[in-house]
Amino acid sequence: MHIQLVLKTMGLVLLFEAAAMVPSLFISLFYHETTSTPFAAGIGAAGLVGSVLYLIPIKNKNVGYREGFAIATFGWLLLALFGAIPFTVAGAVPSYIDAVFETMSGFTTTGSSVIPNVEILPKSILFWRSSLTGWGVWVLLF
Repeated sequence: MHIQLVLKTMGLVLLFEAAAMVPSLFISLFYHETTSTPFAAGIGAAGLVGSVLYLIPIKNKNVGYREGFAIATFGWLLLALFGAIPFTVAGAVPSYIDAVFETMSGFTTTGSSVIPNVEILPKSILFWRSSLTGWGVWVLLF
């Protein structure tokens, strides 16, 4: 298996996720919410790790079955792990594990939630939560 190819692709996935958090950051700034720091942390973490992984040089660009399975598996996991950062830092979800569940639920469009009262969340967190489902649909389509 070409692990460098898998890691470089994971970097690209994280860079896309960092870009997907930017609208939520702008909404937080627009409404003067305190959630700009959690989104900046999420963008920073995903952007930094994604950039480092994306800079890995690769020799073989052929994606085989093993690489495809690894990319799909680790891609979903990384999306959930880094997508949970805004939920956790903002305090919208009580624990990081619950935030990972909430994020994976959004990306996979299952509709499950660990948040008992969604209406009290800040608008930027609600937008991020809603956009997870939108991004999940795009991931499933492609």
